[in-house]
Amino acid sequence: MRTTVWITILLFGLAGCSETIDIDNAEAQITSIGALDMVTESGVPRYLDVAYSVRDFEGDDVDIVVEVCDADGTSCGVAWQGPGGDGTFRVITEPYDTDVSHVFRWDVACGVVVDAARADADLSASSLFRIRIQGSETHLDSKPFALSDFGFSALPSCVEEGE
Repeated sequence: MRTTVWITILLFGLAGCSETIDIDNAEAQITSIGALDMVTESGVPRYLDVAYSVRDFEGDDVDIVVEVCDADGTSCGVAWQGPGGDGTFRVITEPYDTDVSHVFRWDVACGVVVDAARADADLSASSLFRIRIQGSETHLDSKPFALSDFGFSALPSCVEEGE
């Protein structure tokens, strides 16, 4: 009986001493955009990989947005994601508070999405990649590039899922 009383007193004492500590969630950041690399499919240029790094103080997974813009950054479309690369959803940021390297693979054949419609890439236009965390206005831009500089002389056919 005495043991039950002491356990009850101990439990009530612990419940009264509990303290909740709230820590603000720091916003994740794209910390760098690195090299671009052309990837072939059956020996023909098809994809363009862009290396980038992301950092999150808490190590939370993040969603990113990758856009292809004209060289002055005024007109952009969401880059069509190709197979391979790290994707755009639940991008890993661990170990926490460290720059974590990733690669996004752009399916050049399918171009970009502007106002819910697919638009072809322009082989000779000067473009740049713009990468940001979903919901953030802060972004980083790659150096300008032209697809023709990577060996693209024609756009391959876009094969959308379900076709």
